[in-house]
Order: sequence, then C-alpha cells, then structure tokens
Amino acid sequence: EKARLVYLIVGSPNTITSLGPGKTYIIGGMVDRNRYKHLCFNRAQEQGIAHAKLPLGEYIKMASRQVLTTNQVVEIMLEWLQEKDWQKAFIKVIPQRKMPQLKKNE
Repeated sequence: EKARLVYLIVGSPNTITSLGPGKTYIIGGMVDRNRYKHLCFNRAQEQGIAHAKLPLGEYIKMASRQVLTTNQVVEIMLEWLQEKDWQKAFIKVIPQRKMPQLKKNE
C-alpha cells in the first residue's frame, strides 16, 4: 500500500520530524549527485511514493558532505525510536571523522 511508504532521499524537499507508526521507510541507496542524478527522487515521484529526508541539517553541522551509509541511517532511525531526539541520534551514530557538531539554536 503506497500510502504507508516513505522513500528517504537526501535530495527531497520534504523533511521528516518523526517516524510515523505504520509507515514503511525505504532508504535511498543511491547517491543521486553523480552518475544517476536524482534517480531515487524521480523514481519515488513516478511511483507516487512519499519522500522525505532526515532533519540532519537542522541539528548537525558536518565538516564533510551530509552523506550517510545505509546502515548509519538505520542506526539513526533506531536511536530516534528509543530517544525521540534527532540530535542525540545523529551525534551517537555519525562517525567522529565526519566531525559532527551540534547546531546552535538561532
């Protein structure tokens, strides 16, 4: 049932604020910036599947691009389900080599 699906895509203009009960999240496994530009985003739109991105930029500033591995996204989602706090989930999961820093509230 497509109404329950949410495609998690870095390039989506939509940002999730929470993980919804009964929703099935599809983690975009393609980096859509290079060879297959917007592949996952276009597929989600063509198939009528909702899409969104994690609120990473709202809570964390990173020294490198905001690209996470599939397993990091799963771990972040699991942490959020336990803590209900995106910032804690991001800091706990994102590797220190990416130098994640908390964003200050403006």
